[in-house]
Amino acid sequence: MISQIASRTLFPLELDKRIDAAIENLQLQLVCHPFKFTVLGLFNLDQSTAVLVANALMINAIFLIQYDIANNTTVKF
Repeated sequence: MISQIASRTLFPLELDKRIDAAIENLQLQLVCHPFKFTVLGLFNLDQSTAVLVANALMINAIFLIQYDIANNTTVKF
């Protein structure tokens, strides 16, 4: 199953290796330098909060795209 998924990638093999390397470098940097800052002095935004926000944005974007496809409500300018 994994080999079938790997054979159907959208990226060329060289680009796929570079994306993997970039993600690995990001993971190593986050381990060495944790992501944390204060938003307007009201609350702290750390790595877990950032992941939750990114997750919510991705889920809502997927819902909106599916709704747009299902109802064919594209706006033409």
